Amino acid sequence: MIRKLLVLLTFCGAWVHCTLEKPTDREQNLHDGLQIENGINRGVNYTDSVGGTYSIRYIPITITNDTSLAIQFQINFSATDYLDNNSQEPFSVIPLPERWAMDGVEITDSLLNEIPEYQKHAFASKTLKPGETWLMAIGTVYSRPAKITGVLPHVLFAHTTETIFPECDWNMEEHPSSGAQLLLGLRLRLGGNCMVVPAGQMTYLEK
Repeated sequence: MIRKLLVLLTFCGAWVHCTLEKPTDREQNLHDGLQIENGINRGVNYTDSVGGTYSIRYIPITITNDTSLAIQFQINFSATDYLDNNSQEPFSVIPLPERWAMDGVEITDSLLNEIPEYQKHAFASKTLKPGETWLMAIGTVYSRPAKITGVLPHVLFAHTTETIFPECDWNMEEHPSSGAQLLLGLRLRLGGNCMVVPAGQMTYLEK
């Protein structure tokens, strides 16, 4: 009897060990190694070269690849379909380079003069090898005085679940993508409301 019990316990222990160690979803395991850290909102009001007054609000973002594969990021805000659903506050969304995201950065006229170019080409790309980190920023630009309380970038995220931000107006596919390629989304705050807009995609690159 004792011998049978020992055999049974050994079998159960081996089964539990295999169950815990065996990944049930390879893609989810990869996604768990991706870290997107969204910083605190920053911003400044400014006047452009022709006298227009604007606000730029932006968040520094640190993306870390702790997976075993390289990941290609394509941040893209060129599509403007979501703007049609937001007639209250016309705005544009732009990716910004590392110097905007650095702690203690001074927003100079030189940096502000670059904004129109970012608005024309609202695209950025980066391939991160395993262990690499990318520091960048994402900003919104809108006219002053704001019709409501402004448009604030809040969270860049990889769309891996259907239940994320259910309280927001969605302007991208509600169902998450699967496999090696994932959609990126950006949550925006508009006064007391929020909106999710497409922010590009990321792709796991096979070795």
